[in-house]
Amino acid sequence: MNLEIGAEVRGPEGKLGTLTQIVIEPLGERITHVVVERGGLHPWEKLVPTEYLTRTEGSRVWTNLRLQEMRDLPDTLEVAGSGPAPATPTEVPMADLHPVGLFWPSSVLGWYLPSHQASSPAHLHSNLPEGAHSLKSGTEVLCRDGKAGRLDEMLYDESSGRATGMIIRKGFFFARELEAPIDWVESINDAIHLKVTCDELPARRKRP
Repeated sequence: MNLEIGAEVRGPEGKLGTLTQIVIEPLGERITHVVVERGGLHPWEKLVPTEYLTRTEGSRVWTNLRLQEMRDLPDTLEVAGSGPAPATPTEVPMADLHPVGLFWPSSVLGWYLPSHQASSPAHLHSNLPEGAHSLKSGTEVLCRDGKAGRLDEMLYDESSGRATGMIIRKGFFFARELEAPIDWVESINDAIHLKVTCDELPARRKRP
């Protein structure tokens, strides 16, 4: 199965969004999830396990998920924490206050401090599996001797979930498509690093 970044994702009830990221677990070379984005009045960015994907057809990816089922999936990023800590003691509920030092002046709130932080700072939390990397459109692919191009598609075996290769787009106006087996990947961070030179990358094979 080919997972093309930018492909339309469709379910039994119609279009659900666009495939914008592919989540890969480098150690096991497994593709675990894809990220599906949807715009409009109620946008989302959902983390979809690959087990829900059924087939690809041209620039479309099909899933057996219905609209409500997609809504119920976890977001790729979610807000954690309830907000910033209180700036002054007067912002703290009385139940959270305790005396400090030897004096307890009831008329001076400045002597009261919260017994615990009333709220934790809000921040974005990623729901990606631990150790996994999210590959987006335009992720650079680097060879031993320089830049090979940018990631365009990932190839994977549906039965095992294992990534088998990638399609690399080189150039813009007269772009070439190159193909690299997953065994050629040396490491993944902000870019995909291959353990071959650019000249060793073959052109994309024609599919039957």
